Amino acid sequence: VEFDIDERRGPVVEPYRTQERVDTMTKMDPEEACPFVGSVLRDLRKAVGNEATVLGFVGLPYTLATYLVEGQTSREYLEIKKMGLSEPKLLHQMLQTLADNIGEYACYQIE
Repeated sequence: VEFDIDERRGPVVEPYRTQERVDTMTKMDPEEACPFVGSVLRDLRKAVGNEATVLGFVGLPYTLATYLVEGQTSREYLEIKKMGLSEPKLLHQMLQTLADNIGEYACYQIE
């Protein structure tokens, strides 16, 4: 998913509100998409040894879906609410794709 981070608005993305758009969401290969994360976490683990625990981070599917459907942060979340009511299968597909990718990304951070 292509996105930008605006200094005032936060994450900004071209909204995902159609079946065609959601169908473009693919499985992420974390090593290919963000190899620096694995590298940094490995270096941190070596540096701290058994003195501290190194924790990674992932966003949750619904939180990420709100950005994708709304296109940016929102106070009312009207678009994702509309999608949940009018196209629940589409929202479920998006959430499942996000959950699968988040699971892969979390495992990548653990490794």
